[in-house]
Amino acid sequence: MPSPALELCAFARANSRVTLWPVDPHSGVLTGTCVGLDEFFNVVLQDATLEIPGSDPTSLPVVLVRADTIAMVHTIAPKEPPMSK
Repeated sequence: MPSPALELCAFARANSRVTLWPVDPHSGVLTGTCVGLDEFFNVVLQDATLEIPGSDPTSLPVVLVRADTIAMVHTIAPKEPPMSK
C-alpha cells in the first residue's frame, strides 16, 4: 500500500484535482486543485469549491486547509473529451 504522505506529495506535484473530506462532516467538502503542501501536510487548494450540506456551493480562489481537519483525500479523474463519431 502506498504511503499517504507520498500520495499527497504526488497530488501536489501533479496539480491534481482533489476532494478533501473533513473530520467534522458538518464542515462541508472541499474540491479544488492541489497546488502545494507544507511540512505539516497543510494543503493549499486553488479554484476550490466548498459544498456544505443545505447551502449553495461557495467558490474560493485559494484556500489553505489545516492537516488536522482532513479525514480523507481522493483525486478526481480529469474529464475526458467527448468522443467524435
